[in-house]
Amino acid sequence: MVGKGDQLGLEEERRTIADTLPRIAEMTGRRPSGWLGAGLAETWHTLDYLAAEGCLYEFEKMIRRQFDTLYAEGAASGRVMAICLHPYLIGVPHRIAGLDSALAYIRSHAGVWFATGEEIVRHWLQSGATF
Repeated sequence: MVGKGDQLGLEEERRTIADTLPRIAEMTGRRPSGWLGAGLAETWHTLDYLAAEGCLYEFEKMIRRQFDTLYAEGAASGRVMAICLHPYLIGVPHRIAGLDSALAYIRSHAGVWFATGEEIVRHWLQSGATF
């Protein structure tokens, strides 16, 4: 994709995605099932174009994998997992279910603390820890 100042028009973006996926398949022997691009280069329509081309939206799986790694590491030392969300992207009906499912998965594990940034800072300050 391109930088914000150089954004493609809607049809040009759709066509670029539609043309890029077969080219990758031609060069690698396999059509990609997903798309990893810079969030700042996406438009409001990018995810919909990718879904229309058959790309899988793997956000839920990514959150689960990140959590599984941090949960395992957390057995020895506390870990903080931040999930960066943009309400205009994740908050639409056809995307929110993935987030809901990932959060339910995380909540199903013992010893997980869902905390705000303020709660984390206050806990750290009360612990007496220093830099």
